[in-house]
Amino acid sequence: MKTIIAVVLFAMVMSANAEKGTVTPKIASRFGEVITIEAEFVEKPNSYHAQNFVKEPFLISVVAVNGQSLSKPIVMEYSASSKEPVFKKGVRYTLEAYETIYPLGDPKGWNKLASQVDYRIVHRIVIRSPNK
Repeated sequence: MKTIIAVVLFAMVMSANAEKGTVTPKIASRFGEVITIEAEFVEKPNSYHAQNFVKEPFLISVVAVNGQSLSKPIVMEYSASSKEPVFKKGVRYTLEAYETIYPLGDPKGWNKLASQVDYRIVHRIVIRSPNK
């Protein structure tokens, strides 16, 4: 009986979090945690968002976090924390990083004019070379 109650309570909490739109990190255990990643830089897709809002020339494909290989690479936006050398596409780098988020766009109905971008939260990884 205690197990059933615990499962029901857990399901209720998970359902409530889903309704609230809980945002969790994609690669780190928490936002702002300094991690070491292995990653390659890849071409941006030809999407409206990537071509108009992603300022960096590439996206980053993270293949390992703190020495642990990921089952599937995670591709996301990045920004460099300082002036970095130009990264080359397809070369694997070991970098220090932390994950963060930023809002993009306004909620529907906020502005009287039509918006080309719906409100959303965008995951980004901030990177620097480990020897800096």
